[in-house]
Amino acid sequence: AGGNGEVPPLRELATVIAYAPNTTPNGDARQNLNSPTLTTQLLQNRLQLSPQLAGQILAARAAQPNNQFPRLSTVLAIPGVSRDPNAIRQILDNANTSPATRLNGRVNVNTASVEVLAAIPGVGTDLAQAILSRQTSGGMTRLSDVAQISTTPAFLAAVADRMSVASQSFEVRAIGEAGGTKVAITATVAIENGALRVTRITELPFGDMASRWQWADVATTTTLAEAN
Repeated sequence: AGGNGEVPPLRELATVIAYAPNTTPNGDARQNLNSPTLTTQLLQNRLQLSPQLAGQILAARAAQPNNQFPRLSTVLAIPGVSRDPNAIRQILDNANTSPATRLNGRVNVNTASVEVLAAIPGVGTDLAQAILSRQTSGGMTRLSDVAQISTTPAFLAAVADRMSVASQSFEVRAIGEAGGTKVAITATVAIENGALRVTRITELPFGDMASRWQWADVATTTTLAEAN
């Protein structure tokens, strides 16, 4: 719920244009567990897994439709992996099931509100509050940091499939006023090739966006502009 006790509409919590880099904490490309060239030796070297566990992952992939893991949480659910804390850390931080350079629809746990976090399946209010407390105490630099909050299968699946610790897209909110008329907009700003680019601007049809955004106690900046 928001600050006034009301549950915000889903449209204020969800977006389909947020994305994060598909990289390790060191900035390297993650190991694609669906790569046709994946071998047990590569899993041992890249993810520091035992030969037995590497073999179990390849065997589990072979049992999937089209020999492809549908999502990273499927890998974490493999019995040998789910019982091995080191394997969970390595897979969360260094692997994925897609060769894409960016991951769409991820929630940045270092910037998301408690309402957004609580809306993620497998999280809920209590774990969202726990994530929020980590935001204010230094933040999280890798997905395995988030996984320390809870080891339940549902939460680990949420970490693997829906979360990130960095973003390449951000939402900017603004309210402009002229002649007694107020207009609220949101703008999506993306980092592309090291530069910022505005990818989307949306004018919002709601009356009092300052209250919806809980800006009542936030300092405002007034800029006067003369008409040409």
